[in-house]
Amino acid sequence: MPYHSSSMPNIRSWSSPPKAWWDDAEIMTVNQVFAAQVTRLRPSAGISDLSRVTKFDVSGDAMRTAARQPSPYPDSIPRFIVAPQEYVFGMARMYELVGYRTRSKLKVVRSHAGSSRGPRCD
Repeated sequence: MPYHSSSMPNIRSWSSPPKAWWDDAEIMTVNQVFAAQVTRLRPSAGISDLSRVTKFDVSGDAMRTAARQPSPYPDSIPRFIVAPQEYVFGMARMYELVGYRTRSKLKVVRSHAGSSRGPRCD
């Protein structure tokens, strides 16, 4: 699974790879996969891009369970989930709200423009 780091010199962001489909099994392991990359890359921000999702077969129970897992990011790192599709946006908001205690810097946005309002890049 390829991962992307920002090439901007003043910010180290990490973006998860765009995926076309998500299911319960993927959601249940995503925090572990992200935690390994965050430890390796030590980013100052993270973006999970769900804009290319064509199939999102994730149950509410699986989303809530994943949200209750420990955050893969340290508390100080802002994180964004880009989710333009209605259903994916709603499920991402559920993840954000259920996991708020361990993900206070997580924001769900509908476009990359929303995620650019986070850490300054100048």
